[in-house]
Amino acid sequence: MIIKELYRYEREKGKITVSPIKPECEYILRYRLIADEGKMLTKDGEHFTPCVDVESIDGWYETATRVAGINVASEVDYITALESLGVNFNE
Repeated sequence: MIIKELYRYEREKGKITVSPIKPECEYILRYRLIADEGKMLTKDGEHFTPCVDVESIDGWYETATRVAGINVASEVDYITALESLGVNFNE
C-alpha cells in the first residue's frame, strides 16, 4: 500500500484545496492510500476501493486477493489518474 500525505487548506474564503504540496498556511493533514497492484483497500472487510483519502490510516488494510465483481486497476492506472490530479510521484 502506498501512503501519501495530503494537505487540506483554504486558499481563499470558501475555496478548499487538497494538495500533496505542503502550504505555508494553516492546514489539516490527510492521507491518500493507494492499493498495490491487484489488491484493494478496506477498513471493514465489506467495502473495497483501490484508492481513498482519509483523516487517519488506522484500521485500513489491503486485501491479499482480487475482490469478486470489482475490476482492479493496475499501478500504472493509479499513477496516471493521480498525476492528472496533480500528484507527482517523482519528487
